[in-house]
Amino acid sequence: MVWLRILRAVRAPFERRKRISPPPPSPQTAPDLGTLLPLCSVFADPDFRFGHWQGGEARDGVVEMAWFAFSPEADALIAAAYRGHWVRPEIDWATWGRGPECARLRSDPAALASASASELAHLLTLLVRGDRFNEGFLNAAFEEGLLHRILARVEALARAR
Repeated sequence: MVWLRILRAVRAPFERRKRISPPPPSPQTAPDLGTLLPLCSVFADPDFRFGHWQGGEARDGVVEMAWFAFSPEADALIAAAYRGHWVRPEIDWATWGRGPECARLRSDPAALASASASELAHLLTLLVRGDRFNEGFLNAAFEEGLLHRILARVEALARAR
């Protein structure tokens, strides 16, 4: 019975996360430009910090794994991406991330500057979901300027409406 209590204790945080996750959007739900717009000016500030690395220290012969701690604004971006249907469950982000369309959008600023909302949703899904499996993935996109370019395109799409 002890192992059953341990299993329940280990599963509890995951069960809690399931309850607070937003409902998945239907495939017809278009991404909402308005959810990301308030963050565009925040991320454009040259003094803005996306977060910082923590951990990695050794204590008593045990090395703690390092992790990336997001700033409140970076957390807000992730929450807004989910809330605004930019992170989409129907996108096979792992496969799409290895394809030519992803490579073109990530490496060619002109291609990203003319991307559709659907293409931006693919990129944001890749970045947000990829960060859950590769610590610091989203931060790398911020540091290389990819998130800035995505948010600039979101702003341009909103102005065109």
